[in-house]
Amino acid sequence: MAIYADLSDYTYHHAFEAPGTKNIGWVGKAVAYPKGIAEQVPLAQILWKYCAVSVAQSRGLHPCDLCNGLRHDAFTNGDESLVLGSAEIRVFSPDGRTVFAAPNLIYHYVADHYYLPPEEFVTALTLSTPPPDESYFAALNAIGLEWNPTPTPIPGSKPYRLDLSKVKWRKPP
Repeated sequence: MAIYADLSDYTYHHAFEAPGTKNIGWVGKAVAYPKGIAEQVPLAQILWKYCAVSVAQSRGLHPCDLCNGLRHDAFTNGDESLVLGSAEIRVFSPDGRTVFAAPNLIYHYVADHYYLPPEEFVTALTLSTPPPDESYFAALNAIGLEWNPTPTPIPGSKPYRLDLSKVKWRKPP
């Protein structure tokens, strides 16, 4: 997967760019990244809500570069499972001027590898309304981004096969 510095301008794919979009969480083992625990908020729990909505879907699954060759794409939070590593998330700043773009593996990076995103992003997570609130989807539509529920794994399948029964791309009006 690509590696970009936090808060650098988003350039991964021009079709998913919007003015003011910044990179967050594009980490890998080749480059040091900030580590810690954001104790003021349950950061991973908020990220999970965002990761349930896929933006900028790719065709393949990108494994975690930090897991030393262990391959797993299905991640669990309580009794929910999502297949992460094939899409991005978007988080909007409270003033609406900045859009943060992160790979949806950011949940795993925070929960399992102690990646600590910049304060601006953490503030946006804590002050913005996450999915499934309709205002989140309206914000995606306003910048012309398609979205879809993130696929879940088919129980018992390994490598994971995706349950795509709920996948119908939502296109902006």
